[in-house]
Amino acid sequence: MPGMVKIGLTKAEAVTRTVELSRTTSVPMEFELVYDELVSNCRAVEHRLHERFAAHRVNQRREFFRTPVRQAIAALQEEASLYPVTPHAEERRDILPQLEQRFR
Repeated sequence: MPGMVKIGLTKAEAVTRTVELSRTTSVPMEFELVYDELVSNCRAVEHRLHERFAAHRVNQRREFFRTPVRQAIAALQEEASLYPVTPHAEERRDILPQLEQRFR
């Protein structure tokens, strides 16, 4: 949607989420993924970005903003730097449930 940027989080692959959003009949054209960033706290980064661009929000119940793409990317990079991902964090798993079940 020309002139608008969707700023939102996903815990899935960004490309997968883009396809999901594009499949709905309620959007006039497919979404185009222009940038994504892996962060340690996606909810905090999303919240900070939504606050930062609040004056440019198209609808208070939607994650669309009228702002240049470059400005949105620069803001995301800045906010993401506050929530870095530790090396190999994506390889970590919570094994506590397995241990509890095994060793009750």
